[in-house]
Amino acid sequence: MVDCQIRTCDVTDHSILSSFLSVPREEFVPEQFRALAYTDAIIDLSALQARAEETRVMHPVAGLARMLEVACVEPTDVVLLIGAASGYSTAVVSQLASSVFALEVDDRLTKIAEASLQTAGCDNAMVFSSSLENGLPKEAPYDVIIVEGNVEKIPNKLVDQLSDGGRLVACIGTGGSAELTSYVNENGIVGSLVHGNCSMAPISADGFKNSEKFVF
Repeated sequence: MVDCQIRTCDVTDHSILSSFLSVPREEFVPEQFRALAYTDAIIDLSALQARAEETRVMHPVAGLARMLEVACVEPTDVVLLIGAASGYSTAVVSQLASSVFALEVDDRLTKIAEASLQTAGCDNAMVFSSSLENGLPKEAPYDVIIVEGNVEKIPNKLVDQLSDGGRLVACIGTGGSAELTSYVNENGIVGSLVHGNCSMAPISADGFKNSEKFVF
């Protein structure tokens, strides 16, 4: 998986590669899909969810790897991950950061992610059940915020939770035209940079959507 899916998308940072090698991905995959754990297939997690308003998936690892490379996660960083799903991404990030706080809207998925993280020995990661667009203000500020999914915009509430020098990484747009974008907070001024296309399953929460405009 690392050689064929991550290195081939030009992610070569040793710490990122090691983080993926350290986490047993099959432990975070529904039992019926474990044969697909190390493929580049999108894995549907709806069977694990208590609610079906927003179906969560496990994305192919290349997208997460590219996000981590752009985010430049340091061993002292506090990270907020939006969209914990089954906890796999949280586990990978926990190998790079000082601590990771992850959000998931589905209560059942949250409990599954927590149990999987405990089994994997990720004692520096916690999963909270909460609306994704509001972030987790009580643990802010964050050195890195990762939004794992396509969104149309980034809510101001998330940007406000960045530390000085903090980075936020997300895929902005829809479908295959979404762009991997990083935002950096420098003394209260936030700048952005596009790093190419990167398509993921969408996060459908209203706070990540552009307001509808009247069309003549």
